[in-house]
Amino acid sequence: ASIKLVKHHKECIDDKNQEIRSLKEKYNNLKNDYELEADNHFQEVDRIVSEFENEKNGTVSDLETMNSIFEKEIPEVNMRAGERQINPLVIRTLAILRIALGLSLRKCILALVTVGNSMFNQKWHVAGKQFNCNTRVMKCLPPLTNEGHIIDSPKIDGNTAPSISYVKSTIENVIEPLAMKGIFEQLKNDDTATVSVDHYTEHRHKFQTQNVTTYKKDSETGKETVKYMSLGLSTVYDTSGENTVDQLKKVMQLGAILTAKNVDPQGIEKSLQEILVKIKYSVTDGASNMISAIELFNAWRNEHCNSLNIDFTELVWIHCNAHLVPAFDSGIEKILIKVEDLLKLEPHVVKQFNKTFFKVSDSISFTMLRAIFNMVGSSNKNNTWSCMVQFNTFMELNGKQNKFFDPLSSRFGKYVEMGMIVAANFHDLSKFFLHETHMTNQMFKVCEMYINCPRLYEITISLALIYYHVLAPFLVAVGADANAKFEFKNLSHGCLLDFYKDYVSALDSLTIDPTPLTRMVRLEFVGQYQVGSLPRRHIEMMNVIFEEIDTNEAIEIDVCKGILILFCEEYLSVIHRQANKFYINTDSIVGEILQNDPHALDGVPTTSLAAEHSVAQGRYTYNAAPMASTRTQSNFQLIANSPLFQELSCMDAGKILNIVKQTKKSKQVELYKKTLKEFQAESAKHAAAHFEEMKAKREKIVTEKKKLIDSVKNHGGPLSSPEQVESFCSNYQQGDEDLAAIIHIEIKYQKVVVNDTSVNKDLYRQWTVDKATGKRVYFPVNERIAFLKEIVAPIADESVEFPIVESAVFMNDVKELHEQMRQYPHRQCSDDDSNANAGVVPVASSSSGDVTSVHVNDTANPVPIMFYEYKYVSVFFADEECDWYPGIISKVVNSNSCDLCKGLTLLQGSGYNQCFWAKYLTPTNDDDVFVLEDTNEYHTHAGQIVLDPIVDFVKLTSGYVGYKIKNKVEVDKSLNENPLYKAAQKEKRQALNKKGKSKKRK
Repeated sequence: ASIKLVKHHKECIDDKNQEIRSLKEKYNNLKNDYELEADNHFQEVDRIVSEFENEKNGTVSDLETMNSIFEKEIPEVNMRAGERQINPLVIRTLAILRIALGLSLRKCILALVTVGNSMFNQKWHVAGKQFNCNTRVMKCLPPLTNEGHIIDSPKIDGNTAPSISYVKSTIENVIEPLAMKGIFEQLKNDDTATVSVDHYTEHRHKFQTQNVTTYKKDSETGKETVKYMSLGLSTVYDTSGENTVDQLKKVMQLGAILTAKNVDPQGIEKSLQEILVKIKYSVTDGASNMISAIELFNAWRNEHCNSLNIDFTELVWIHCNAHLVPAFDSGIEKILIKVEDLLKLEPHVVKQFNKTFFKVSDSISFTMLRAIFNMVGSSNKNNTWSCMVQFNTFMELNGKQNKFFDPLSSRFGKYVEMGMIVAANFHDLSKFFLHETHMTNQMFKVCEMYINCPRLYEITISLALIYYHVLAPFLVAVGADANAKFEFKNLSHGCLLDFYKDYVSALDSLTIDPTPLTRMVRLEFVGQYQVGSLPRRHIEMMNVIFEEIDTNEAIEIDVCKGILILFCEEYLSVIHRQANKFYINTDSIVGEILQNDPHALDGVPTTSLAAEHSVAQGRYTYNAAPMASTRTQSNFQLIANSPLFQELSCMDAGKILNIVKQTKKSKQVELYKKTLKEFQAESAKHAAAHFEEMKAKREKIVTEKKKLIDSVKNHGGPLSSPEQVESFCSNYQQGDEDLAAIIHIEIKYQKVVVNDTSVNKDLYRQWTVDKATGKRVYFPVNERIAFLKEIVAPIADESVEFPIVESAVFMNDVKELHEQMRQYPHRQCSDDDSNANAGVVPVASSSSGDVTSVHVNDTANPVPIMFYEYKYVSVFFADEECDWYPGIISKVVNSNSCDLCKGLTLLQGSGYNQCFWAKYLTPTNDDDVFVLEDTNEYHTHAGQIVLDPIVDFVKLTSGYVGYKIKNKVEVDKSLNENPLYKAAQKEKRQALNKKGKSKKRK
């Protein structure tokens, strides 16, 4: 023990000595630094004194001496050694300027020549007619000839810059293949890869972007590396699942060619297998075309990898967490429509804005938000309607600062953030619209009319509170907020398991008591997933709103609470619909994966924002240079995110020259360019067919419109006012078939030719489907005449009188509506959700809509049916053919509250408590293939369901996406067991017997 004690004391003494030595060393370093700094100060003083004396004596200053030496010491550098032998450093510099800054090649070349001549005393120049006087820099480039309009092309020498075509060819034929090769080599060398795909439209052109995120963990150091890389983008004319996966296949095949050791078919196939085995995950949004694309890609992947003697897992699809926010937005809009209905706010404002402004949503509140932001928003592009300057002046005159900003977040949650900004400026906006009486445009008048309508302030406050307390934490938790000032951590899949659990628990408690949402204190669960705080401007606006809530007794806080209860309940429904099967249940997809291996998803992104980032880059490039080709935009993204681009700036001239020579001789690159040309030719063929199809459609529409206009003119139309309709109909007797035909044509004319977006679409519907027989039944002529009068009725200029709904009445209505919402499947403890976890891709989900799924299993119907939006069903119609048709469910409702199903004797006591609206497919020449030609929605009840069809997708020569029914035999067999079918067959036989007897009598 004594020996140990002595050793311990000795160790303590050694530690103290070491600490003393380190302190002495720090002291000496600081002393040396101070002495060096003092010397620098003295030298600076001497230099200033010397410069002063030199200027006084008229001698050359140090700066002039430096410039003189600078010009003498930098040698002249040639841009080329021959006509086609360009300095590799020049190519490298132009490529970096091109990719890093997104400049056009013309600007890149001019920038390089300008910097070289003006700063480094070079004698470079450009040649060719592609450089005119507007793109040259005076005194930096040689003078122009021909009065400065066209450059006199000099003889090409060593100082001549490379041509645009040469640089472009080098980037496309050398740098692009090398970049793609580097991407797929890294994909092969890393542990796992995740694919993301997305579509976007810009200036009527559709693009597809595909991206890959790779993950690798060093076995020795444990260091984890996650790399996002773009696989480029391509122009598409069809965003169906089949075409989407076709583009993805082409990229994979090109990568397999570039990374193959041998260019024979066996070597390329082996390379492709090595790529596909590493792609284990896919993260996309929940659109039906994306889901079908991932299904098809997984089947193609399995087809190539089955021959390998290794165990490979199925491709796992994970719903992008960021894309839950658009569903939240849609849910909020749906709730607002219901709230506005409870508050008796008529949709007059929507018609006003559609007539005079633009197409907007059906929610008055969302309409007002968009209108106000276009009126006084700081990024308004239409100066005709902008009142931004007037609003700023109004605020200054009143001694206030304008806090009206456009949302800084991404497109996710934009309208909810608008609500917060408007709520903070609501009183100033109200005074502004009343004060600026000289404004005459129609949109200003409607804003003035509706800014002070009852409860609009409470609605905007509710939007602000739901954004601050509920939506903002979700945005930053999943990394969906584009504002860099948000200091939140992007949660991993494991953290999201806990986050969703706490999130749902918080929302559930807020549906009982939303009082915590009306306070400044953040919800308890937010702090667990938050690193920093919200932006200062958001905090300032929320301070204004909370102060208003605490001090202004005129605010109906109960109305706010009622709206917030409905918001939270809708959020629960959205999470159940889109995130439950991935994160919340113990047997969820992510939960099961992490239970087996807690680190399995470490390198898998939680969102498809990599693809969203690519979309943003594509739009920026297109807007910066609208004439840029798709190949150019693809180069920007492909090369900028590749391993090659990081190495390019460090390469010397010799290495670059060797790489260029090897690339030009490479058989893989040669086959790559050949295959790429074939793909481009195929795309051009599809483009030509697409344009021909669009041309034929336009010609057909023009012909039909002309025919419709002639039909209207034949009877003295069109009828453009309710008075004209009334006067015209008075000339016909009741029940006249000619009048019914004329009214039918007039309504069709209003729908097709006039196409007034302000008109309620339901007014155009002239018939419905009989529930029992499935036949088309036209509405009475009097009803259709009333529809036509409402369609052609002008907008009233007088102000609208809004009724005041008491808060107690409103809360009773909210309570009743909330009880109905609690009947949705997210409140049902059902095991049906777990069945969707099997397989690669779960069932498609919708971003908006009412009830998501209802399970029907009645003894009268031998087929158990699961109803949900975008589900495929086969429905029997007792029409002339007594046949079934496949359909796509668009909305599920309770038949007890459905006006079309009430009193239907067929449903009484049958157990069919649900009905739905669906879009039905049309059969083609192939009995097993259908197409979606009619986009109208038709009401159908559950008793008409025959069987769930198994749907596959095929591409037809007509350009339509074909829906191929794979289990048609089973559906036909199930048709004979349907009670409605039996009754219809019996009725048909009886009708035929009666018809036969009547013929015998005749």
